Parts: sequence; C-alpha cells; structure tokens
Amino acid sequence: MRKVGDALREVPGLEVTVIRDGVDPQLFLGLVTDREANKGKALHRLLVKEGRKKGERVIAAGDDRNDISMLREADVRIVMETAPPEVLEEADIIAGSASKMGILTALAEATGE
Repeated sequence: MRKVGDALREVPGLEVTVIRDGVDPQLFLGLVTDREANKGKALHRLLVKEGRKKGERVIAAGDDRNDISMLREADVRIVMETAPPEVLEEADIIAGSASKMGILTALAEATGE
C-alpha cells in the first residue's frame, strides 16, 4: 500500500494517506481525497470561521497518519500510544490505549482537570 500511496501522491491535487486497518493491524488502507480535504484544513477553517476567545486552547487527538495535519493545527496534541512513530512525534501528550481509556486521562491532563 505504501508503494501505491507514493505513486498516487504524484497525481496533482490528491491528498494520500496510508493508515493501518482498525481491525487488522497487519493490513493498511489508502485514503485518497482532494488535497483541499483533510482534517487539518477543516480544523483551520473552523477556527477562522468561529474565531477564538482569549485563553481558549484547541485540543486535538489522533492515532494515525491522517490525523497529522489536524494535530499540527491544534494547541495541544494528544496521540494514542499505538500510533505510528511519525504521529507520535507530533504529540504533546501520549495517551494510553483505548482499552485502558487512555484518552480520558490525556484529556484531563490537557485541560488541567
């Protein structure tokens, strides 16, 4: 899938992300969209449209490569411990596994509660 993803990235206007399958981590999926359609751009547009009040922070959480653009737009970045290395590099906070409800602990840390 990575080779296919690399080839598709050569097509102008495409956003291509290869992620692990949520059910079988031995499998990979290729997500192909228009370059203007990704989580980071969606979050950026929302923040521009809605504005931000003084002191507000944007917290984003992700677990795979398709979340990187969104994490980069956030003030606080939570990444699940099972994420690929390049996603873990984006983390301010690394959350424990979903089976341990790690996201709840990470959110409490991010909000100071």
